[in-house]
Amino acid sequence: MPWLRQRAVRQLPSGYAAIAFRLRKNLVSPNCEHDCENSPNQSSQAPYYLIATERLTPQIPETVLTPPDHGALSDHARAGRMGRLKAAAWVSGDPFHTEVRRQVALYFQREGTDSKGGARVWRKATLLLAWLAASWATFLFTTTGLAETMLLAASAGLAMAGIGFNIQHDGSHRSLSRRRWMNTIAAASLDLLGGSSYIWQWKHNVLHHSSPNVSGVDEDIDLGGLGRLSPLQEWRPLYRYQHVYLWFAYGFLPFKWHWYDDFAAFLRGRVGAQNIPRSRGAVVGLLVGKSVFVTWALLLPLLFQPAGRVLLFYVTCCCVLGFTLSSVFQMAHCVREAFDPPVNDAQRPPWAAHQVASTVNFAGANRLLGWYVGGLNFQIEHHLFPGVSHVHYPKLAPLVASVCRKYGVRYTSRTTLWQAIQAHHRWLRHLGQPESAALSYVDRADLAPCGTDRRRPHLPVTGRMRGDRNTP
Repeated sequence: MPWLRQRAVRQLPSGYAAIAFRLRKNLVSPNCEHDCENSPNQSSQAPYYLIATERLTPQIPETVLTPPDHGALSDHARAGRMGRLKAAAWVSGDPFHTEVRRQVALYFQREGTDSKGGARVWRKATLLLAWLAASWATFLFTTTGLAETMLLAASAGLAMAGIGFNIQHDGSHRSLSRRRWMNTIAAASLDLLGGSSYIWQWKHNVLHHSSPNVSGVDEDIDLGGLGRLSPLQEWRPLYRYQHVYLWFAYGFLPFKWHWYDDFAAFLRGRVGAQNIPRSRGAVVGLLVGKSVFVTWALLLPLLFQPAGRVLLFYVTCCCVLGFTLSSVFQMAHCVREAFDPPVNDAQRPPWAAHQVASTVNFAGANRLLGWYVGGLNFQIEHHLFPGVSHVHYPKLAPLVASVCRKYGVRYTSRTTLWQAIQAHHRWLRHLGQPESAALSYVDRADLAPCGTDRRRPHLPVTGRMRGDRNTP
């Protein structure tokens, strides 16, 4: 195709690639209606397209057209691996993906709004940072008893989780701002919380978002032998009780992130089965980030409070942080519908359909929950459009659900937070049984037909789960 100029090659795990091109001519796909031509997000430059097996997708604003890899690889690394990458048929070229992106692009055109968060996310970011600072400073500069220390630590843990949900997560997906440096700073807030933004970029943006719930690729469903989250994972007798002990174990995961996982990934040079470059800048970033975290979380408090009180604050804070982060992820990904059927690296449906099938929305009508978790209760919309700010997900949900109905793609959404908790509990309990039981498993809480939430009628839900009241 001589009228195309290659711009970048985006690497996806397991041999898939998305190739972004910039047209030399401002051409419009015949599949795109005339409404797309006047998109407010167009610039003087030619628009971006996503090409797969020489098929042209409809014209989509650049901010909406965000492939799964959000820049974790350099252009040099992408180009160097081009020879080993297959065609990007998994990313584009299917009618469902084309239509859902087109509908979202038309939505932003009709509304005349930016796909980024704007002032709302900055106000929220300021409030969350102030929440954490107030909890930490109150602990440092006041005399507190054990109960007050634990309450302040719980408050700090919830604030840290909120920062992760809203600032770090959106910054990493470049959905917080149009300015790259702002997104980079926001993504680096994970280093402030004790993690590694570099490792997380690979683990979450590259592996999880390209292959959600794909056994052997998605590291987020691998608990390292502590539990079983996928039917394709090996069963162990210990897992008979995972529906009990994993809820407590979730609280201890931050300790593993802080002191083991990030260092181990750097020493191995890979995240899961994915090799990662270990540049000098990445190593310096890891060490500086860990040093900053240890300084504000442990060393400075030791100057004002007894060591035992500091340790109690740190442990309580981490437990609240880990439980909150893990629970939100598990309710969206580790339930029966997200593994129906289970998928491994050799069995992949079309990319967009898999994103919808492997994620579950929950509590869309709960405004307070949606505000706190940064729209991660709308996981389907987030996985289809990670580059769009979470403030738009409630309005995008009906559009996505209608396209799913049109193309026969299962769209799963639970009405309440409690239903989502129950669903994850049932899934843990089921996977704790021997494999023979897992293979013949049928959840008693079958989905009711898709409807709407009576409290917020514009939100799609799949109705009350039959059996939710009666199942354990």
